[in-house]
Amino acid sequence: MNVHSKVDGTRYSKDQIIDMFFSETACVLIDGFVKIADQGDARSDQTRTAGFMECGQMVDYTIPQNARKPLSFITNDVSLHGAKKAAFCFSMGFGNGSPLPQPSGKYNIYVNDVFCLAIRNVNYSFFWRGEGSEFAFSMRRCETSAPYTGMHLSSMIQNEHQAAFGIGILVVNSEFLQDNQPAKITIEPISEYQSTRYFYLGTTPNIVSNSNIWSAIELLKTKNIKKSGGYNVYYGDIHTHSGQVRSQKRNQGCGMNSMDDNYMYAKGPGGLHFYALTDHEFQILPDYEEPYFALSDIHNKDGEFVCLKAFEHTSAVYGHRNIYFRKNAKIVDVTDENGTPTHPQKMMELLAGYEFFSIPHHPSSASHPCNTKLLYDEDVCFEVYSSWGSSEYWGDFPRGVSDRHDHYWVNELLATGAIIGLVASSDGHDGHPGNAQSPYPKHQHLFHFCGSGLTAVLCESLTRENVYEAIKNRRCYGTTGAPIHLEIDCGGALMGSVIKRHCLSPTFDITCRGTNSIKEVRIVKNGRIHYVHPCCGMWDVSFSYTDTAYDGSNASYYVRVVQSDMESAWSSPFFFREK
Repeated sequence: MNVHSKVDGTRYSKDQIIDMFFSETACVLIDGFVKIADQGDARSDQTRTAGFMECGQMVDYTIPQNARKPLSFITNDVSLHGAKKAAFCFSMGFGNGSPLPQPSGKYNIYVNDVFCLAIRNVNYSFFWRGEGSEFAFSMRRCETSAPYTGMHLSSMIQNEHQAAFGIGILVVNSEFLQDNQPAKITIEPISEYQSTRYFYLGTTPNIVSNSNIWSAIELLKTKNIKKSGGYNVYYGDIHTHSGQVRSQKRNQGCGMNSMDDNYMYAKGPGGLHFYALTDHEFQILPDYEEPYFALSDIHNKDGEFVCLKAFEHTSAVYGHRNIYFRKNAKIVDVTDENGTPTHPQKMMELLAGYEFFSIPHHPSSASHPCNTKLLYDEDVCFEVYSSWGSSEYWGDFPRGVSDRHDHYWVNELLATGAIIGLVASSDGHDGHPGNAQSPYPKHQHLFHFCGSGLTAVLCESLTRENVYEAIKNRRCYGTTGAPIHLEIDCGGALMGSVIKRHCLSPTFDITCRGTNSIKEVRIVKNGRIHYVHPCCGMWDVSFSYTDTAYDGSNASYYVRVVQSDMESAWSSPFFFREK
């Protein structure tokens, strides 16, 4: 009898696993791969391909991101027995296909030639939701080379920078299926630009009984929602640009694709919990303000996909700020009647009566630095990372563009005593929110391995109001794009809190669950690295740190996580002040 271990070590047969899965999800669990129906433009190799599961067969398949002909495969028979849903389990993965960063795209998934949902390349476990369908990818192995170098992982996968392998579970409603018949699953890659990224399909037989699928099942059950400080953790991209200028949907704007296209990607293959389109004023004014903000209301659906109303205030003199509104929204011009850039103070005055907050970004960028000496109460957070690279300190990786100003770094701002939270977003210009790598036609310099940033918020539930309040109150953190899980407690206070400074020897309880092995966790005090906790490649780290040297003065502390694959996370700081 085939047996299979659960996380607690209990052994189960294949039939028991299927029964348990059905009792917990009301879905019939099916071995998802039997044979190839149409190889399309997928590559394969009949030699031993260094299988990425222990029971793989002699041939696996990779289909490039910009392939024209999709890949289709046949599943086992679907016996619904009255069930409303079926779940297909198969071996799969994603890769970069080159030592160099590559443009991103998506993969449309069809069952019996009916569209289900779209997914994208990831190098970590992830969850997507579609109409009548769900997709969970449980990453079980990830290989990463040093920057700009390649690995040889198999006879097919060579000169590779990063590739992730694991288990995919596709859940679909019964109307997609024919009872007692096999299903055909089709993977259709979509990319506007030449790209070597690829989808990997393994040919593991009897995967339900011959693999460890428990993490994939848990991913489906939780929808990949984690907890931090008693709150749910949600991830979003709150800084992106479309190619639309007012009603003109051609790529005339700062970014690519229409405004609506960007929303659709964010909630589809982007897999984001929340999103904000932050087009520049010139793309909206003078006569497109109402339809621009209406898109946020159209796509917002509390509990599933939250949209904040926002725009980017751009000034070549004072820097760039994104403005986010609680409810009603307004856009102000960046120049006065003489064409002179508007002082940020003037912008704040013009927005009087609106509930909003501001997030400055890429402060050290030479072409449009942000004057960090001009901070306002409305500047609640700083964008520590985006596709431009890290703005934490000089020399940090990933560096993005090289032309940076000195003394305009986030660590130096915190050293002055500023009370600000930390977020990250993509500043995406390629029409792929949450998955940005700059397209060739625009902003080619934005290519690097950690191409997209994310903001994580701690909320009781996923609503526009809750997301807005979490960021405004600094109950948030930023990552380079990987959904790193971070939980920090200081005497019952959460990140972003202002604490009475007479509390001596503060203790920080820190838990981090990486998307890859963790190299180290840093505690940064007053903008300088204060303590480094080595993690020795562990993926799940918990420890406590007490600063016995704290003297009761004003101070700030935040946590920086550094993974072996160069992905990172930055918590919002704790601030010790006399209230």
